[in-house]
Amino acid sequence: SLQFLPSSLDKLANNLDECYFRILSSQIEPELLPLLRRKGVYPYDYFDCMEKFNETELPPRELFYNSLNDTHITEAEYNHACTVFQTFNMQSLRDYHNLYVKTDTLLLADVFEKFRSLCLTHFKIDACHTFTLPGYAWQACLKMTRVELELLTDPTMHLFVERGIRGGVSMISNR
Repeated sequence: SLQFLPSSLDKLANNLDECYFRILSSQIEPELLPLLRRKGVYPYDYFDCMEKFNETELPPRELFYNSLNDTHITEAEYNHACTVFQTFNMQSLRDYHNLYVKTDTLLLADVFEKFRSLCLTHFKIDACHTFTLPGYAWQACLKMTRVELELLTDPTMHLFVERGIRGGVSMISNR
């Protein structure tokens, strides 16, 4: 999804109106939805062994540190995590983990479905039929300008293009 929507899931979910959380709504009871229509917090660095999944309460706020982006969670975010833990009657961090992963996946699905809907409405092209936003933009450009690309029939031109190919899909990730 980062190939299409270069923003955090937190920002994307916060920008989505309540009526577009259709997938999340189909999996979560209506009275619990307000707690989960946002990105949750997770103690990424805290989980360094499987035994921690059996712990019966959330770790202290200081242990929600994320070394990947060098951030701590706020008091409000920690309180929200505690509320989720209590409201869903969680027995262990495994329960918290499973709900976090499920919610993250459902939020992303709702955000991407809204994006697909916008793409289909404006350009009549499904974003799932391209690999990246630049690829989608290329398809939209060709469609909107009605340009017909020439088929390469000259073997010399074909070899020229073929020699310029330098690999496949690549990306840079932040660690």
